[in-house]
Amino acid sequence: MTEGRFAISFYTVMTLIAISVLLFPFYIYQFALSQSQVLPTGQQQSEQDSQAGNNNLSATVSDIRPLEEKDASIIASGQQHASNSSSHFIFPSQKQFFFPSVNVTRQTDVAILNGTWTVDNSRAITQSLAGLDPQAAKMAFVVDHYIPSNETDRKIHLRVYDPGVGGKPSPALVFVHGGGWTVGSVDEFDSSIRRLANSSGLLIAAMDYRLAPENPFPAGLNDVIATVKWIKENGESMGIDPNRIALGGDSAGANLALASAIALRNEGQGDALRALYLLYGLYTPEKNTESMRLFSNGEYGITKTQFQWVMNLTFQNPQDWTNPLAFPILDNLTGRLPPMYIAAMGLDPLRDDSILLADKLRLAGQEHYLSIWPGVAHGALSLISVTPEIQKYVDAMSTYLRGVLMSDQQAPPEDNNNNNAYLRATAEHVQVGDVNIAYKQFGEGKPILFISGTSQTKDVWEPTLLSELAATNHTVIIFDNRGIGETTVGTKPFSIEQFANDTAGLLDALQIQKADVLGASLGSFVAQELTLNYPQKVDRLVLSASYCGGNETIYPSGQAAETLMTLASPQVLQNMTAEQQAMILAQIMFPPEWLKEHPEILNTVIQLTPVRSASPEIIQQQGLAVGTWEGSCDRLADITQPTLLIVGDQDLLAPAANSVMMAQRIPNSSLVIMEGTGHGAMWQVPNEFTANMQNFFETTK
Repeated sequence: MTEGRFAISFYTVMTLIAISVLLFPFYIYQFALSQSQVLPTGQQQSEQDSQAGNNNLSATVSDIRPLEEKDASIIASGQQHASNSSSHFIFPSQKQFFFPSVNVTRQTDVAILNGTWTVDNSRAITQSLAGLDPQAAKMAFVVDHYIPSNETDRKIHLRVYDPGVGGKPSPALVFVHGGGWTVGSVDEFDSSIRRLANSSGLLIAAMDYRLAPENPFPAGLNDVIATVKWIKENGESMGIDPNRIALGGDSAGANLALASAIALRNEGQGDALRALYLLYGLYTPEKNTESMRLFSNGEYGITKTQFQWVMNLTFQNPQDWTNPLAFPILDNLTGRLPPMYIAAMGLDPLRDDSILLADKLRLAGQEHYLSIWPGVAHGALSLISVTPEIQKYVDAMSTYLRGVLMSDQQAPPEDNNNNNAYLRATAEHVQVGDVNIAYKQFGEGKPILFISGTSQTKDVWEPTLLSELAATNHTVIIFDNRGIGETTVGTKPFSIEQFANDTAGLLDALQIQKADVLGASLGSFVAQELTLNYPQKVDRLVLSASYCGGNETIYPSGQAAETLMTLASPQVLQNMTAEQQAMILAQIMFPPEWLKEHPEILNTVIQLTPVRSASPEIIQQQGLAVGTWEGSCDRLADITQPTLLIVGDQDLLAPAANSVMMAQRIPNSSLVIMEGTGHGAMWQVPNEFTANMQNFFETTK
């Protein structure tokens, strides 16, 4: 037995991106409150408005249902509660910013429903708050360009921000601002764009586009498409490499960016963009999602009424509401689309729009990455001066963006691009006994089978580990266990032995005679039974965060045990959101001090929560399978395959002493205890974890 110890070096793999605003004027209306008076009807009147008089644009919505007396009284009195704000994690600074303005936000709803709120109200507030961020980054150069529009004599305003880029032409991000398609400009988003340029070190080409209601859909979209095409043809004149363009935006800007990519694909120009950068966008016409129910009552800034208002102003023709270029979720999302980075805010009514988009992209086999930011509401990029923690997300996303745009090849050959093979792989299905198993297979070389832990689907394995193994002569197989994700429940009782039988059957169905096997947590129990009962199918074995069950095991205790009991209860699970489950789970997966310094890890933990993978009853059955497992401690000596045991020294769920004992009993074993890591070491220090795996495979050929 050999032992190695490795110090922590956090590697940010889940890249998180800077965010802007969709309906900026609504939720920062509190700043204008001190300068204006809110009348009983909810209409805003300030000295500036009084002087403006009849110059206001009287754009209102006629097809929103009339405000009923009961609705008005509920909104105005602040008694409209769709969610319990105390039950959701929120950064304290965000709470201090949003919660005091709840009544003001609801007064805005009253004004909208009464028809007394106009687009000019929104635009005036947005303009007055353009200088909110006092620490806007200085640029080496800022140059304004005016490029042709395909539809009108009007020129499109394009401003290039250069933070000090050397060696041009250089990669660039074309940025499309938010504002509900109705407000906003490059000038008003200047501070946010500067922060993004400074963090990324990239050229940012930010554009203005025509706004509704004066210019309804598809006017703004056509401006974005025209801008991308012009930069592809003329970008070098501005120092932009036309082959290294990412298109991105926030909120309505994200909607326009994705719709533009779809339109370019439809025209046979799917390779025009290197990547999409989509921040908390609006992608579906349906506004009855769970996140809309939880977060649209005014406590987190934006309301359902306000969303509906700007949508009605923008999509004025009935046919718009079924047009995939208006609502991209309606597209099949197949064909050549660029890789997409999707960021959703944990407290955003639009959070589920991003989740639904990611789900559809996954089914379509498109390369994408979904990042959910816990504790953050809509408009975070514009609120970095309010919530400094957001800067960490911006910097992490910048690393991702630079990596995508600065790679040497625009479109690596399919057969050589193993680094992203797992993202391109599509789910397949095969019948194994009484279950239909969903799996993915990618890479070339020796098969390695991953067996997931409790409630974990095939899609939440740490991406660094998958990509590195796929790139180093491995065919990687990931799959959903019985009843989890896309795999059916079947008719046989859940047990660790049955899971091992399912796994052996999957190898047979895929005509794989022998494979390397990695099992994590519950998956490590299954891997032990697979190796003991089907030794001819296992070449080398990796057991991560494991124990061998029975009376000799050191089981979780204290908070960890209580948490496991909580997450195994269907009655409790069905009343908890993914964020609530993630908050609980993270506390036992990672050391407390590390978790405090890296709140962004909650994004990954959300993907691991039971609510994302199966019903509470299925999770309970998995828990019972573990609880009734008799264990393998007395049979470990029968495992003769080369075996690596890898565990964090602060693992509360599978204490490291278990792996030490197992390594002493498995004849041909190695032990790695990773210092400063917990049960989630794979996600906490992905580079070190992957390096240990690769070293094991290199030394046991």
